[in-house]
Amino acid sequence: MAWVEKIKNGWRMVERKRIAGEMRRFTVQMENDTPECREDASRRLQERIGGAIKAPETVICPHFVYYITDQTRNAVKIGFTKNPKDRLHSLQISNCDRLEMIRSIKFENRRIARTAEAFLHKTFQNEISTSMNEWFNDSIIDELKKYYWTAEQIMEVMK
Repeated sequence: MAWVEKIKNGWRMVERKRIAGEMRRFTVQMENDTPECREDASRRLQERIGGAIKAPETVICPHFVYYITDQTRNAVKIGFTKNPKDRLHSLQISNCDRLEMIRSIKFENRRIARTAEAFLHKTFQNEISTSMNEWFNDSIIDELKKYYWTAEQIMEVMK
């Protein structure tokens, strides 16, 4: 379950540890105190966690890890985005070579997709392309297809 708080232009994820710690303290107080103390503990809990709420389904939108190739430069980009088609288009605008989306993998939310992307970057850090920043040598494509082609495969390896 994700926790969010309302900000000016939308929602912001709240650190789970902060919420969990406050909820544990609140629960202990609730078990042993009088109704007045419980009310006070409830008020203090709301102050500490601010406007954080369990994220509504409409707030938690899927994000994708994508693999884009530049066959002219023999390179693969691993990234994450909310909209893979838009991301390919924005990369293509700034690239004179033809780019191709070879895979987009759906994850439950931004945090998980970002973690998966960071894991893949670390996994292939020795294969970073010398000619393009944040791109990898296309020699990793076979390994991507074999071990990192689905969200389930990536999550299993990350454990």
